[in-house]
Amino acid sequence: MLKFFGLAFLRPVWRFLAQWISVSTAPSTFARERIRLGDSLNFFNAANFFVYAIFGAVLAEVTTLHLLDIGDLAEPYYWLFILLTSVTFVLLSFLMVRLVSSSSLKDVLHLSFHPIGAGVFRGAAFALVAATVVALLAWAGSIPDVKYDPAEFNKHAFQTAMYDCLHEEGGLFYRILATGLQEPYTRLKPPIDLLSYLRPIITVLYLVVAARIFMAALRKPLVFPLVLLAALMVSGTTMFAKKAYVSWISEHSVCATKFEAMANDRTAES
Repeated sequence: MLKFFGLAFLRPVWRFLAQWISVSTAPSTFARERIRLGDSLNFFNAANFFVYAIFGAVLAEVTTLHLLDIGDLAEPYYWLFILLTSVTFVLLSFLMVRLVSSSSLKDVLHLSFHPIGAGVFRGAAFALVAATVVALLAWAGSIPDVKYDPAEFNKHAFQTAMYDCLHEEGGLFYRILATGLQEPYTRLKPPIDLLSYLRPIITVLYLVVAARIFMAALRKPLVFPLVLLAALMVSGTTMFAKKAYVSWISEHSVCATKFEAMANDRTAES
């Protein structure tokens, strides 16, 4: 009985991993052989792959933050940010693809499930592997402490106090943007803090995979540059808007006048 339930649980996991490898290594072949637009069951399977990818990425990210001792339960805001960005990519890709194809919004969503899910999962998996290596090296004493000392009164203490204040004043919208900017990783010392770039860079690179899947499935070469342009526009606009908003709220909130006192209090408590 246990063996039966074990196989029933592992079978969809192995199926997900097999699809993830196919999407990552041969996206054009995968699109031609495994994606059938207009097929409701195939659409459901693609959506199921996306859900598995997000769930696996969340587990990997929670483990990463635990290994580095820098995160808490607020990190799922990052995944809400990913979903919002994905919706923007799907809508803009739909507008671009409509210039050369009669594909519906459902078709564009169908084609987006696999590359976006695969990119998010791979980014989180790579970050987990890197964090595991860092944690083992730190545990063995091969590298010094990777986190800032909270008792040390320095620029990082001011930055942390500012984040604390903005989290309270900015509300849900700011929390989503802050996690999108990899705020938990600011607690790490250089060069370990560069781990924060793994997830977004890999996810953006997978948008090139998305363009190849679109081109192969729709069989129109012009789709590739159009989807790639949509990906670049979404990535660039998102980063610019995030940084502009965070900069604006930092300058116009009461936190700008309070954060120095908060930093002093934080250091004293430590």
